[in-house]
Amino acid sequence: MSVVRLRTWFVALMVLGVSFFGAVSASTAQMSSEGCTGPLGVGAEGDACVSIVHASPDAPNVDIYVDGNLALSNLGFGWWSGWLALPAGEHQVQVTPSGAAAADAVIDATLDLESGVAYQVAATGFVAEIAAQVYVIDPSGVEDGNARVTVMHTVPDAPAVDVAVTGGDVLVPGLEFPNMSDALDVPAGAYDLEVRIGGTEDVALPLPGVELAANTLYNVYAIGSVETGIYPFVIPTTLHGAATPVAATASTGCAAILGIGADEACVNIVHASPDAPAVDVYVDGGLALEGLEFGAFSGWVALPAGDHQVQVTAAGAAPDTAVIDVPVSLESGVAYQVAATGYLDSITAQVYPADLTATGADMARVRVIHNSPDAPAVDIAVTGGDVLISGLEFPNASDSLDVPAGTYDLEVRPAGTTDVALALPGVVLEAGMTYDVFAIGSLADGTLTVLVVPSMVAAS
Repeated sequence: MSVVRLRTWFVALMVLGVSFFGAVSASTAQMSSEGCTGPLGVGAEGDACVSIVHASPDAPNVDIYVDGNLALSNLGFGWWSGWLALPAGEHQVQVTPSGAAAADAVIDATLDLESGVAYQVAATGFVAEIAAQVYVIDPSGVEDGNARVTVMHTVPDAPAVDVAVTGGDVLVPGLEFPNMSDALDVPAGAYDLEVRIGGTEDVALPLPGVELAANTLYNVYAIGSVETGIYPFVIPTTLHGAATPVAATASTGCAAILGIGADEACVNIVHASPDAPAVDVYVDGGLALEGLEFGAFSGWVALPAGDHQVQVTAAGAAPDTAVIDVPVSLESGVAYQVAATGYLDSITAQVYPADLTATGADMARVRVIHNSPDAPAVDIAVTGGDVLISGLEFPNASDSLDVPAGTYDLEVRPAGTTDVALALPGVVLEAGMTYDVFAIGSLADGTLTVLVVPSMVAAS
């Protein structure tokens, strides 16, 4: 999946990412003594922090094995695992086509993890030459009010690029595949940027109004290929301990909780129409989101309360060709998930208000949204065990569940049966977070999967 161009390429200087097929020990020179587990809110002191990114444009969905055990299943292109904690030391990481055995791994490597270090491991390159790149990420020491940004060039057939202020200075010169920029801490706010062909004034991608939230880590991947299209994939992580989150109560506005504004409404747009092309989204006649692909979401943005006209078009098309053209009334302080759902010939917008009030101590909040148009009603259950959500039908959302933070093995079943339509092992739920889990894709063509939209709301 790609994420919209409003939340895309950012600023920093180039540094080499580390590729591996044997033992790897990435440099930790940029890590502070604080370690990764506190800022990322996972694991315990002494653990390492790892997330996996699928950035190989022609590779199928994959499974990830760690030390011979299935850790992640059905990870699609442009998806990531979330942050996980692993004990420091050597671990065998194997990547296989989804459903294949570990012996059929296309990547089989030993990763040497150091205590307190955060690693983002990306499957990169075309499948014929697929490799793993290890990027060492520093989530510690971000000053209150700042955001930290790094950029990863993972488009295997794209030239080097420069990232610049719109019409102005170059901020990232000559970033090449598969390198990573240095991290840059910048004040939270909106930035007008552009991506240029390296060493030229030619603008490959204009980036007006890039919003960076305070106390947030942004890892920005350029993914795709020149032939099929190049898109940004943004991984935002709200940092624990960088600042005390706003205590979310019934009277606290969503913009204050999410750190994106004051008294506005909050909106996240999700592309959940399985046969629709990439889309542009217009709000009140102005282009708001560009190139949003199926399985992608915009991230939370603030909009003034009141009535707005929302139009969705095929990417690059004019508003008068909109396939969705609807009025939306937004209340001050309320958060809304807005999803483009159904097959293209009957596509529509579904609006789901989101509950961002504080969770209990050591609790997480989960809601499931059924956006697979040809799937029957489903049950969400503990693997081999009790049903947690029963009879959820398209295009409805379940009630929210507050559950103890931790790791869960779950499965999606056709309602009323024990048949497993989709296995979801190792689902990590962090305290003080709310998760909207969208079931998307098509049952008929085997693309049924989930898209997780996490938001930090704090714990009471």
